[in-house]
Amino acid sequence: MDLEQTFLKIIEKKHKELNLGQDYNAIFSKIRDFEANAIGQIGEEFLKSVLNAIDGVINDGIIHDEYDIMTKSGVSFEVKTAQKGRTNNTFLVQWHKPAI
Repeated sequence: MDLEQTFLKIIEKKHKELNLGQDYNAIFSKIRDFEANAIGQIGEEFLKSVLNAIDGVINDGIIHDEYDIMTKSGVSFEVKTAQKGRTNNTFLVQWHKPAI
């Protein structure tokens, strides 16, 4: 028994199962592999890039509880991202911030 090939087949089977037959080469398809926290970071970085091109973003190196991004003109943004469910047309939104 080739243990490596057996393990590889199980991984490939699970990967196909979780992909639900979707084209893995489609645009943005790689995002399905990320956890919710990474998706949130991607969304925040994307919005920072857009806002920086329009108005400029203040990068003070401090994590703020009140907002995620502050523009140079003083507009603050709280970034929220959502993930589409794998089996039905629902969305999971990461919106709750626990009290610190």
